[in-house]
Amino acid sequence: MPSYDIRLLKRHDGAKPVYRLTESNDFAAICAARKAAESGDTVEVWRGMDCIYAAQEHGDFSVPWPLAGALASIRSNA
Repeated sequence: MPSYDIRLLKRHDGAKPVYRLTESNDFAAICAARKAAESGDTVEVWRGMDCIYAAQEHGDFSVPWPLAGALASIRSNA
C-alpha cells in the first residue's frame, strides 16, 4: 500500500503539522486528510514527491470533495 504525507496549515496559528499514513489508494488518503482538517485549514496530500490534493477546507463535508473545491472558488468570487 502507498504511503502518504498529510500537511495541514492551521488557520489560527500557521502551524504546519505533517502526518504520515498508509492507505489503500489516493481517495482514501484524501478522505483521511479532510477528516483531520478543521474549517479554514489548508490541506495538502502528498504521495512521494507528487502533491495529489491541495485545498482550503470550508467545513461543508456534505459535498463530495471534487465539488467542494469548485464551490469554494465560486463562493470566493461572489
